[in-house]
Amino acid sequence: MITISQRTFRPALMVALIAATAGSFAAGANAAHGTNLDSFVAAFAERGPINGAVLVAQGDKILLARAFGYANMSFRVPNAVDTRYEVASITKTFTALIVLRLAEEGRIDLSANECAER
Repeated sequence: MITISQRTFRPALMVALIAATAGSFAAGANAAHGTNLDSFVAAFAERGPINGAVLVAQGDKILLARAFGYANMSFRVPNAVDTRYEVASITKTFTALIVLRLAEEGRIDLSANECAER
């Protein structure tokens, strides 16, 4: 049985929720959508402690850049949108999301036995 702690699950869930909903917010990107996205993230953050930063962009336009929690909890140093993080295994989640989205769009075949060269 796999056990996932709340400390690990909450950030991964937030990343998944934002990634899943960002397209609908970005589809008609304007100030109102940015406000809705900010409200969505703020409401999620109010439910429990989050330590990290959120950046949602469409092309070159930043729709939301916001930081939560502490970069160093011992010294209570707040996070900023430019805080550097050790990403460790979280990149696996992003890679899986991208691969599944490409498969959904028909751009890659998950059952293929070899890679095609361009």
